[in-house]
Amino acid sequence: ADWMPRNLYERVEVIFPLKDALLRERARRQILEAYLADNVKARLLQRDGKYIRAWQTQPGKRNVRPPSGTAAFNAQEFLIALAEGKQLLDAIPAPAPRRLRKGSLERKDKLQ
Repeated sequence: ADWMPRNLYERVEVIFPLKDALLRERARRQILEAYLADNVKARLLQRDGKYIRAWQTQPGKRNVRPPSGTAAFNAQEFLIALAEGKQLLDAIPAPAPRRLRKGSLERKDKLQ
């Protein structure tokens, strides 16, 4: 979930630490990796507060699908199929590289 006002005031969001190593690995491998690889429904928040599709190259460009040669991957559909036993974790594609802003790179260096 994200921290949009509608998500915080119109429904309940729960945040808690995953202390169990197996649960933490499952959340990372099954859920987070799937959502980071999503190129159908994923959006990125821009500095001006607007969202663009994750695969759009620039705000305002009205693409309707991922670039040609890129297989569409919908994380929600994948996770439903995974729960139903119709999909395997190997089906998660590598996420597209994301541009990091200077501040993000500085924080990343401090964490390593």
